[in-house]
Amino acid sequence: MPFLPESPQYLLFNDKPEEARRVFDRLNPPSPENDAYFNEEFNQIQQQVAYDRTLDSSWKGLFTTPTYRRRIALGCFIAVLNQSTGVFVINNYSQIFYETLGFSPSARQLLQGNRDLIEFLGNFVGSLIVDRVGRKAIIIFVGVRRIVWI
Repeated sequence: MPFLPESPQYLLFNDKPEEARRVFDRLNPPSPENDAYFNEEFNQIQQQVAYDRTLDSSWKGLFTTPTYRRRIALGCFIAVLNQSTGVFVINNYSQIFYETLGFSPSARQLLQGNRDLIEFLGNFVGSLIVDRVGRKAIIIFVGVRRIVWI
């Protein structure tokens, strides 16, 4: 996206601290009441980049470090779960399903449009809930509910 600036963290990783500070200041306009806060935040980003450079970022380190292995396994597991929900089958073959059920072409389009609208609104509301509550709390809540139901 050519109109978006690079992230300050990326620029710091590539040894461009002046440009990183310029982008950071453009994203967080300085004001007298927030100057100290933004300076501290930028310093934290610099410290995080310095710490991240000390970590093993090789392919070997990706699979030999236990915390990285756990994250990779969790990411792969979630990707498999996403693809096994059947949503792609419903989305790609819904017109055939509706036709088999005897709906007219206009009714099929209306049903598909309504399903897409509900999906969009559900994703929007879901993302708001995740942003407010956090992923960890939701996963714990769902896990506890499943244990109780079993």
